[in-house]
Amino acid sequence: MQCYVFDAYGTLFNLHAAAERYQAALGGHWQQFSQTWRTKHIEYTWHHSLTRRPATFWLLAERSLDFAIAATGVPVASKTRTDLLAAYRCMEPYPEVREVLDKLKGKGASLAILSNGDPDMLENARPHVGFEFDAYISIAAAGYFKPHAAAYRKP
Repeated sequence: MQCYVFDAYGTLFNLHAAAERYQAALGGHWQQFSQTWRTKHIEYTWHHSLTRRPATFWLLAERSLDFAIAATGVPVASKTRTDLLAAYRCMEPYPEVREVLDKLKGKGASLAILSNGDPDMLENARPHVGFEFDAYISIAAAGYFKPHAAAYRKP
């Protein structure tokens, strides 16, 4: 039996969909805003893993959003900030994801997600994938974010 393990955010889920959904509120620089948000989010996970400072993926999503707001100078209303975070919790998959997963499953493969996302984030994303994985694995229990080696060790 073959097993395929996927990252969730950025691999299966379109991380820029949240900003794209609210591009009218973010203005013409929504793509730069979204990229700044994503880049800082990843940087925060690296920093917290290296310094062994505990943090949830969700907390770092909020902090990186606030950084993007300040760094890009895009005026973001409080409601838009709330809406962006809500959209981040319910990420939509890239268009081709469902078809690829169906083909792999049709060949008898076992499919899993291994994600930096918190367990509740993965649970919230499940209905939006439109596909049921054999396993949803959050690295939260490891206390480190990918690519730290501890995130890949069996508990």
